[in-house]
Amino acid sequence: MLLKFILLCLFLATMFGCGGQDGQNTAVAGSPDTTPIKNATLSEYQFAATVEGKMGNTPFPVAIGDTVTGTFSFDPKLVDNFILPTQGGYFQSPPATAQVNIGSVIFNADPDDKWLGYVLRVNDNDASVAPTRDEFSWDADDSALAASFGLDRVSVTFSLTDLTATALNGDAIPTSINLDDYTSGYLYISASKGNAASFYFYSKIKSIIKLR
Repeated sequence: MLLKFILLCLFLATMFGCGGQDGQNTAVAGSPDTTPIKNATLSEYQFAATVEGKMGNTPFPVAIGDTVTGTFSFDPKLVDNFILPTQGGYFQSPPATAQVNIGSVIFNADPDDKWLGYVLRVNDNDASVAPTRDEFSWDADDSALAASFGLDRVSVTFSLTDLTATALNGDAIPTSINLDDYTSGYLYISASKGNAASFYFYSKIKSIIKLR
């Protein structure tokens, strides 16, 4: 757990400087995992987003305007792994998962991935960047997808940011996630091989629906 915490800190500092534009991090191309979640205590959401920006060459077709869909689930009763009272970190374990569909390519969060695994972050009144903001986000990695493309890492970040800092009340996992409570929402997908970035694209989140 300590190793995952250290990797998370390094990832955030490298990718976002502890506060990016709003929020980035994919299983092998094929059929989506439709196995039902058996743990009734999990919260589950589905979302849709539209690709708005792209850098590098993706090993699969991605164009501006494409729709990206997905689902994510989490245990709302987990204990906060972070020390600061305004920053919550919640490392998820199966059956909690996140899935992102990019055309025929499917990203499946791997909680046991050697990088980050699958972690929720809740930042209440984050003043590390101006203006002070609230942020709900999750980060995940999928080494199986990365390996299928000859890459070292493929990562996704789902980020909701509220620049009025009123969306959250503390760093506990929110009981409900409503897109209208946030000023912006983005999904970031990136990949790397060695020390070099391979590709990166981001999508604006258009809808979030609670499934359970």
